[in-house]
Amino acid sequence: MSFTQNCPHCGQPFEAENEWIGMQAECPNCTGEITVKAPGASPAGGGAGNLVSCPFCGEEILAVAKKCKHCGEFLDGSQPARRDAAPSPASQGPEKDIWTIQPSHLHFIGNYLVGGLLLFAGAVLSLAEVMLLVFVGGLGMVFILLAVLSRKYCTYTLSTMRVKSTSGIIARSVHEVLLRDIRSVSMSQSIFDRLFGLGKIEVGSAGTGGIEIRIVGVKNPLEVKNSLVRQKDLA
Repeated sequence: MSFTQNCPHCGQPFEAENEWIGMQAECPNCTGEITVKAPGASPAGGGAGNLVSCPFCGEEILAVAKKCKHCGEFLDGSQPARRDAAPSPASQGPEKDIWTIQPSHLHFIGNYLVGGLLLFAGAVLSLAEVMLLVFVGGLGMVFILLAVLSRKYCTYTLSTMRVKSTSGIIARSVHEVLLRDIRSVSMSQSIFDRLFGLGKIEVGSAGTGGIEIRIVGVKNPLEVKNSLVRQKDLA
């Protein structure tokens, strides 16, 4: 069933359907955004078409609504309010980074050792074998350069809202998980990692059901893991 309502911007009448009451619409005359009200509803007071803010999510709903159409909370006390509803980003304040770390140079020690040996081998070759010297020395530089660039373009960031992994020298790969979506945080160390004080942290989320982010080759892995868990509990 339809009824006529005047646009508050241009004053021109337009036709609206009953099911549009309380929803946002566009005026067909001036294209201004309007809120469809019930026929005969006054602009103020507690009329059936009057809008109020939901006490749970803050979105506009009908004053007579029993359930919020945005967050699904019952407003008449017939159902208990959900306490696990995620707070709106506005209530958390601006997002701030807690830390940004990179893999340790020790994580790439294999590259450095192989590259150094190749450089040394190239340096001791006779000048008569200059082409081989250039090749072997250049190959050593490639190993070292790859390690340096891999570390430079690999970062892990924890903020007040999310944990993010960024990697890739040419092609970029970015993975992030909201703190409230994290379901597991684990740490592991190989023999090599324990020898140099490194470790790997794996972050699992409910979205994929598996490991979403791997933080590898970082120093003090237990402190990194505990910091991440503390921030997750505060989110």
